[in-house]
Amino acid sequence: MAITDAFTDTNGTGITAHNAAWAYVYGSGTDLQIQSNRLRVSGDGVDGIAQRTDGTFPADQYAQIVLSQLAAGQLIGIALGCQGAGSGDCVIAAADLDDVVLVQVTNGVFDWGGANTVASTVSNGGTLRLTRVGNTYTVTYNGSTDNMPSPMVTASFSGGSPGVYAMNDSGNGTTAALDDFECSDLAGGAVLRKNSLLRMFAGR
Repeated sequence: MAITDAFTDTNGTGITAHNAAWAYVYGSGTDLQIQSNRLRVSGDGVDGIAQRTDGTFPADQYAQIVLSQLAAGQLIGIALGCQGAGSGDCVIAAADLDDVVLVQVTNGVFDWGGANTVASTVSNGGTLRLTRVGNTYTVTYNGSTDNMPSPMVTASFSGGSPGVYAMNDSGNGTTAALDDFECSDLAGGAVLRKNSLLRMFAGR
């Protein structure tokens, strides 16, 4: 069963206050916040990565978002293999009006030199998706790998959870926003929610 979030909440609500099932991998407070029932960063020069904590995810997993509003210098995207709150570890696929990137993040440091990057051909309303099968991360846009970054193979992160990412370069404003997050495993329904596990152990 897929885990979803439409980010419907009061303007300015931080992602972890919006839903306690989100935890920051990188960032804090309202760095990622709701505006007009979409998710964006809080201001210029801000980055944020948050992961879901309400599921037990297998190695093969995916996450996707709707690119609600694209802007130059303001990446929005998804993450896989997030290694825990505050870890700063994951692999991210993100897009703006300039580029689509696939990049590894270790201890909060983005390996831009090793990133797979292509010129952006995406548009508002499209769906950006990142999948992991084994150690291979693949980006699709509206179900196609055409004009997307080449797959990345890395064994740096095993397990972990899907999440979201947003940033802007200083001076580029805060107009970019993502919506309609979805994540699950690739087998179709093997994700166990933590409350379901508690019910199992309670015999209900």
